[in-house]
Order: sequence, then structure tokens, then C-alpha cells
Amino acid sequence: MKSREEIQAGIEEKIDLGRKQIDELKTKISESSGEVSKEFKDALADAEKKLSGAKDKLAELKDASDERFEELRAQAEDNWESITKHVQDSWDSLSDKVRSFFSK
Repeated sequence: MKSREEIQAGIEEKIDLGRKQIDELKTKISESSGEVSKEFKDALADAEKKLSGAKDKLAELKDASDERFEELRAQAEDNWESITKHVQDSWDSLSDKVRSFFSK
């Protein structure tokens, strides 16, 4: 079983990767000559909102007592598959919109 520190480090890595991907998309958008659709802006805002939620959850985990940490971890494990699928579906949708935007 992973230690508390390993779990937190893994979450931090995923958050950092998400931030990097969002920043790269913003750079591509600012460098593009086309107009960004409202749907694309909404999808990007949704990705940023999910990233912010992940940061909030990480802060909650860091501040949690050992007992509360285990409760939160157990809840996350119970819901991990559905959470992962939801996040991946959201990212795939955003990626499709990005590809569509840049193929114009």
C-alpha cells in the first residue's frame, strides 16, 4: 500500500501535468489566427474548474488527520473508476474540440 506522502505526490504530479496541458492549449489559442468558439472556451473553463477542484481536494488531504485521510482515500478508491472515466471523457472531449479548432 502506498504511503500518504506517495499518494499526495502522485496527485500533485497529475495536477502539474493538467496545468501544463491547459497552459499549452492557451498558448496555442493565443498564437492561432482563428476565433475561438464559445464551446471551446467553455470546455477549457471546465478543465480549469476540474483542476481547481483537484487542488482543493489535495489541500483537504494534506490537512486531514490520519483517520480522515484514510476515509477520504477509501472514498476515492470506491469512486476512482467512475472519477477517472469522467475526467478522461472530459479531457477527450476537450482534446477533440482542440483538434477541431486547429484543423480549421
